[in-house]
Amino acid sequence: MTDEPIRLLTEKQAAEYLGISHEMMRRLRVTGRVAYIKLSTRLYRYRKEDLHTFVQESAVREAPPAELSTRQVRSIGRAARARIVPFSERQRNK
Repeated sequence: MTDEPIRLLTEKQAAEYLGISHEMMRRLRVTGRVAYIKLSTRLYRYRKEDLHTFVQESAVREAPPAELSTRQVRSIGRAARARIVPFSERQRNK
């Protein structure tokens, strides 16, 4: 272990480092997509190493097939996010 202090970034600094908004950085933290250090109830810090790991893990390695149009790719994404609700679980409108 080195005697060099660990440099921690604030949420704003981490967002600037990644080139995203402060709100998007908050969403990444809340959803657990990026590692962070919780110093107190509302005080979060980030290590550059963890941000690099997030970027590496988020890299897309394959593109959709060339024969699909942009519209088809979007509809596939919407279908993947859709949730099928069984009839027995649906609520009636009164």
